[in-house]
Amino acid sequence: MDALIRDLSELKVGDPVVHAQHGIGRYRGLVNMDMGAKNPDGTPALQEFLHLEYAQQAVLYVPVSQLHLIGRYSGVGADEAPLHKLGSGQWEKAKRKAAEQVRDAAAELLNIYARRAAREGHAFRFDARDYE
Repeated sequence: MDALIRDLSELKVGDPVVHAQHGIGRYRGLVNMDMGAKNPDGTPALQEFLHLEYAQQAVLYVPVSQLHLIGRYSGVGADEAPLHKLGSGQWEKAKRKAAEQVRDAAAELLNIYARRAAREGHAFRFDARDYE
């Protein structure tokens, strides 16, 4: 399944999501907020935000224009998704650990392929009668 969220209709209230900078939270819906901008007629120009909930009921409001920073959570079941604590460094630590694991796996693969390339293979004798 693709982790990219292309459209708000792909999100359901309660879905776990991953914010690129803040980690795993839970989508709680859309909210309109007055950020001080005014319409030409003087009424407040409300902006739409994604309401994300994190550990300890912490809340993050993400402008819909920044939807590209939000991805699908693809770990354990949606109900068991471990919400991150905002400002704790927990997400940075998880990203760093994942990057180290990727680097280790890449180094191991490079080593395996280098050893394969350095070994001499065996050419089997071809006998056309065996194929008949």
